[in-house]
Amino acid sequence: MSVLAKKEGLLRAIGSLIIFIGLFLSIISDFFLLDNFIYYLFLIILIIPIIIFVICAKLEWDIIRNYPKIALAFLSCYVLLMIIIGILTKPYNEFLQQFSIIIISNILLITCWHFSLSIYKKEKIIFLISGLGFIITSFFFKVGLIITQMGLIISFLPLILIIFGMSLILVIETKMKKKELLNYI
Repeated sequence: MSVLAKKEGLLRAIGSLIIFIGLFLSIISDFFLLDNFIYYLFLIILIIPIIIFVICAKLEWDIIRNYPKIALAFLSCYVLLMIIIGILTKPYNEFLQQFSIIIISNILLITCWHFSLSIYKKEKIIFLISGLGFIITSFFFKVGLIITQMGLIISFLPLILIIFGMSLILVIETKMKKKELLNYI
């Protein structure tokens, strides 16, 4: 990125930071969806390694850069094991549906954040699809449940931040493309 695009690059980074803040607010609001501290702790034990993995991938940590398939396979096995343990500890349908939606929406949001600053077309598409997936799952499944327990403004705050962060990134990238300061690969 050239010196001409320094301001735009900073705004893109701010958009990514806003998505990251929305991710943590979303995880915090999930506490009110789960009826027990143990289940929330289980969710945290499931989500935190995924966030650490993504951060390490962004920082190009050696073990992930050199062995990405092994690292991803290990993470996938860990997530699958945690989901199976969660199902076995509380197997009734309502909890399973609610817990699955929470996990899926958080993984979609982590994926959105991870690819938010990518300049590759395929990764930008993943950014858009995962972000829209989070917005849809949150709006239709999570927000209604949280409103009854937390109030309207707090319920929509993570969703508003994600939409704002994604919009900021997309608007800035559109301006950069028009100025020929950014070309997707």
